[in-house]
Amino acid sequence: MLLMPRGVRVSVLRFDGTGSLIYVYRPRKLEERLSEEGVPEFLADYGYDMTCGTGMVDQLTARFALCPSMPPEVGLFLDYPMEDVKGYIEHSGRCCRCIGCWKVYGDVEDAEKRFRSYKRCRDIYCRRFSEGCCISRLAIRA
Repeated sequence: MLLMPRGVRVSVLRFDGTGSLIYVYRPRKLEERLSEEGVPEFLADYGYDMTCGTGMVDQLTARFALCPSMPPEVGLFLDYPMEDVKGYIEHSGRCCRCIGCWKVYGDVEDAEKRFRSYKRCRDIYCRRFSEGCCISRLAIRA
């Protein structure tokens, strides 16, 4: 509830009694991502009904219940490049060109730039949180 005024939602994707896997996202950004060229068709192949972003998160949660580890299409919800999601699936997670926040099968230079940006952002947010800044203040309105 604290993050909703900032345009951020939190959904539990999996709970096993010992912990939870949560997905933190901005519905508007997710809608944009899931409507990009090729994404709806790709997800339809995995049984997704292309309704709205929030409905897609419910469907992703259902997929987590069916998959023993993690559904491979989750990368699209995490904004991984389509080329890398497809490469991961086609190569069963092997033979990637580099590894960072995800396994890269496409543009290594672009991926490494994103990894560095994510690390800088994570470091800033972790430092601010450890200094006592509350989560609702860390989430900026986008």
